[in-house]
Amino acid sequence: MDTPRKPTDTGRMTITRTPPALVTAAAPVPAAIDRVVSTLTVTSAVGAGLTAGLLFAFSTSVMPALRAQPAASAIATMQSANVTILNPLFLLLFVGTTASCVLLACTAPFAHTAGSLLRVVGAVLFIVGIVVVTAAVNVPMNNALAALEPSSPSAAA
Repeated sequence: MDTPRKPTDTGRMTITRTPPALVTAAAPVPAAIDRVVSTLTVTSAVGAGLTAGLLFAFSTSVMPALRAQPAASAIATMQSANVTILNPLFLLLFVGTTASCVLLACTAPFAHTAGSLLRVVGAVLFIVGIVVVTAAVNVPMNNALAALEPSSPSAAA
């Protein structure tokens, strides 16, 4: 705040400044990046949990049921399951969680919160453990399975 001009001993006019009052805030408002990282953390964790539940249910119920069937029936059932799973809800879960994890891995290092490294590691583990394994292993196996004729003798091998 400026005070009115006052003449000095030399006749020159000066302006004296009064320091502003100290402002105390209860807590700083989190930066926008912190809110984004927090939202991505929750979204990625929920998506990863749902994906883990889906994989767990598949591994503990569908796969044992397929092993108990004759080969031709198991092949036809799995071919049907591979087509049926490609629905909007599954794609939203799979692609949405992947996108959330990629964004989380890219933004977490810039957040002003604890646990940034853990967030990056978790996101990368999802991407490598789910997305890369699915693309590199499961999709080629499913494509090979789709090419089989369930009742052919070579399919049972």
